[in-house]
Amino acid sequence: MKTQDLFTAVAFAIGLTVPVAAHHSHAMYDMDLSITLEGTVTEFFWGNPHSWLYISVTNESGEAVEWALETNPPWVLAEQGWESNSIQAGDEVSVTVKPLRRGIHGGQLDTVTMSDGREFSHD
Repeated sequence: MKTQDLFTAVAFAIGLTVPVAAHHSHAMYDMDLSITLEGTVTEFFWGNPHSWLYISVTNESGEAVEWALETNPPWVLAEQGWESNSIQAGDEVSVTVKPLRRGIHGGQLDTVTMSDGREFSHD
């Protein structure tokens, strides 16, 4: 392979990986903080590019607050033992999350513990 062709191929490969790495940045989450929430699942969205778990949590004032928790795409979750119906609206759960830095009710999902003790993790 000519040097110029090799250089072009390497530059192309790097160009493909940079947007992917930027897309998967965790900068919006406080990765040094892990919080636990208990609540009721309102929706589990099994889809691309990321799946989402929405739970209703009662805050200190007794008000229901919905949290939006980002997790892996379906193919990764399936490799980790999840199924599209593993979690359903109405399920009582305890979750650990890396919260958003902006202080709104959202974060990156770490683990889900179901009321029957089953646990699903986001690796």
